[in-house]
Amino acid sequence: MNLQISQIALVSSNLWDIVGGQAAGMHTCWINREDKKANKEIDIKPDYVFSSVEDIADNLSVML
Repeated sequence: MNLQISQIALVSSNLWDIVGGQAAGMHTCWINREDKKANKEIDIKPDYVFSSVEDIADNLSVML
């Protein structure tokens, strides 16, 4: 696709994946399906937090 890692967003409902994505230099979208607080489990702040995958499509203009 000829993209830089910083042009890619990792999407996951697992906070450990978010940690890895940020360490690699990706933007991160956390799907918080259980209304958890990210900083209570892991000291990490995803770039974006959504409650469902569908919410990502509804907010693409915010992310771009």
